[in-house]
Amino acid sequence: MDNLTNVVKSNFAPVVLVITSPDAENVMKKNGITLVKLLTRFGFSPQQTKVKSIGEQPYDIRGFQVRFCSLQELETRCVPSTQQEEQANQFLSQVASYHASDRIYFDFKFRGRESIINYQKSLQLKDPAPWYTYYRWEFLRSMGVTEIECFEHPVACLLVVSSDNEKPSDTLVSLYDDRNPPAIFKTGVMDPAITKYYLMIHDLQSEKTDLATADKRLASMKVTFEKSKCHFVKVNSQKEKNANGNYFSNEDMQSVELFSKEFIFKGIIPQLEKAVLHYNDFVESSTKGLGNKINRWLGIGNKKPSQPALKSPSSESVITPDGQSGTAAYPLGSLENTRKRLGDYLFMLQDYFEALNIYKNASKDFLNDKSWKYYAASQELAGLCSFLMDPHKKDSDFLLENAFLFYTRDNINRHSVRATIFYGDILKMRKSFSDSAQKFIRSAERESDRDKLCAALFQEQAAFCYMNCAPPQYRKYAFRLILAGHLYSVCSQNKHSYRCYSSALSIYENRNWTLVDDQIYSVLAKQSFVMDRIDDAVYYIQKLLGKNAQPAHKQASILREFIFIYKKRFELKAEKLAPIPVPLITNETISVFLRDYPPKSPLQEKWKEMEKSLKLDGKFLSPAMRARRLKQQQKNSQEQTKIISNWRTHLCRF
Repeated sequence: MDNLTNVVKSNFAPVVLVITSPDAENVMKKNGITLVKLLTRFGFSPQQTKVKSIGEQPYDIRGFQVRFCSLQELETRCVPSTQQEEQANQFLSQVASYHASDRIYFDFKFRGRESIINYQKSLQLKDPAPWYTYYRWEFLRSMGVTEIECFEHPVACLLVVSSDNEKPSDTLVSLYDDRNPPAIFKTGVMDPAITKYYLMIHDLQSEKTDLATADKRLASMKVTFEKSKCHFVKVNSQKEKNANGNYFSNEDMQSVELFSKEFIFKGIIPQLEKAVLHYNDFVESSTKGLGNKINRWLGIGNKKPSQPALKSPSSESVITPDGQSGTAAYPLGSLENTRKRLGDYLFMLQDYFEALNIYKNASKDFLNDKSWKYYAASQELAGLCSFLMDPHKKDSDFLLENAFLFYTRDNINRHSVRATIFYGDILKMRKSFSDSAQKFIRSAERESDRDKLCAALFQEQAAFCYMNCAPPQYRKYAFRLILAGHLYSVCSQNKHSYRCYSSALSIYENRNWTLVDDQIYSVLAKQSFVMDRIDDAVYYIQKLLGKNAQPAHKQASILREFIFIYKKRFELKAEKLAPIPVPLITNETISVFLRDYPPKSPLQEKWKEMEKSLKLDGKFLSPAMRARRLKQQQKNSQEQTKIISNWRTHLCRF
């Protein structure tokens, strides 16, 4: 439960945009790390603090997180959703390989149902599917900037300059000019009037600037900008690189950590508190009174609160979540947009009770306007608020179900997957494994044509859910693993596919379900060979060759693969292998026709062809060889008569 709670809080934490000057970037390059990555290490603080939002009483929160991102990262998140998905899927494909080669998961031998029980025991203290956990984390982090929620919109901007800069104030102003903000703030989706903070980094190894000069330049910054928003950090105090390959000392890291705490608790949290009160005042003033109610009923929008000033927000061009460029359904100044933003800010401040009420009220407006994607987003966040207030109550179920249905109705694909992740994991946490499996299967079937990797992971999660049911549903477990294994193989995730098929085999094996066995043995033999697991390939191809229900041309193909794998095995190891299954003729399947047929009968032509073939073969046998062959045939038993000829009327079974 704590893990899922942390996942939700982390992925909906406020974002701070970091823009650095070239001289500040050079200071960080000495250490092979960006400032964003350095600050991210200290982005979470477990410290307890009191927060005052729109409720009557302040409340305590323990632990608060801020996500730092660079301008380049934010620009990447602002591209149309189709491009976002392509970029994200390429990265997530690599993520899915994480832990795939872990020996605990990959080298476990599944031989019978008991092996699954032993496998589960070996993972009692481990994550049963770390590849899914890692994928889930990165998928949630890859959500792009959209107009339907504010969690990827920066709540503040941190402008950074080096103490080597002779005119730090001018440089900081140029990094983010309110009159000409970065292009991504001109689309009408994100509010360009964000609060700015200022940081000066002093390089202790610098030969240009000493500490006294740095202090003077910092003082000039505090004159130009608000004093409480100006900060100072010293770095590179070590003369030689440490074990981590950088010049950071313990004092440097403590200085960065101290700045992060001060920035979070004296900057970001108070700023969010003020924004919440501001938005709440606007919402209340816009909804109270008879005149406002009539305007709302007539569909007359409200003007934006007085804080930022936008140019004709209703006509601003935006990039919508479906990748289409058009006009924002609810511009930044509208009541609906402000109310949704208020809910998101309350969620960031962990005031889930008030946020839930705001989301429910916003949902009514969006439902009346038939704005399905906005409605779905409000329902999803309302469901998460309900979960975070009481994880064991089922109030969140209806809300998250609604979110998924309306996301899919408006083809907001990545958000529908996100809703499935949260809903499925919440049901697992409550041990409602059968219901959780159904949610994963529903989304997997929808994603199977669009995102096969996601579909494979969801099918596998459904399989694990069936295994955890009481009692375990083994057949459903195996069936979902087969589907997951197939989807993994299509995505070239051979190791994951191998694990799924071998796990499913332990359920299907020894049931005389020949066609099922044929499919699994064939796939495992090929995948084992591709992954250079030759011994496993030999094992599975022997199983396939020993008994199958394939037509003649398929059996011929199996035999060719069998010979190829054996040759490869002998090239690597000259050790003696187990006895090889040899094709046998079943005597009961042989039919001998003693009657003749009319001259024009098709069967008569076959007899002539067979006779001609026998005569041709006979020309190559000397009398002595024919005598030895006859003697050998007399020794063979009727049950195991080996016939090597091209008589096509004989039915061979391998």
